[in-house]
Amino acid sequence: MAEAVVGHLVVMLGSALATEAATFGWALLCQETAALRGLFGKIRESKASLMNSFS
Repeated sequence: MAEAVVGHLVVMLGSALATEAATFGWALLCQETAALRGLFGKIRESKASLMNSFS
């Protein structure tokens, strides 16, 4: 009986850890995506500024 309880607790803990890992991974991916979007926006602005200065 104790083995079943411990087994169930291990499964529940594993599920909770997997959920947390997925949530953290998704948040990190979104953060990196936002950073890249910002970087490309700055590159686009710099390109426009350079094109205007040489026109």
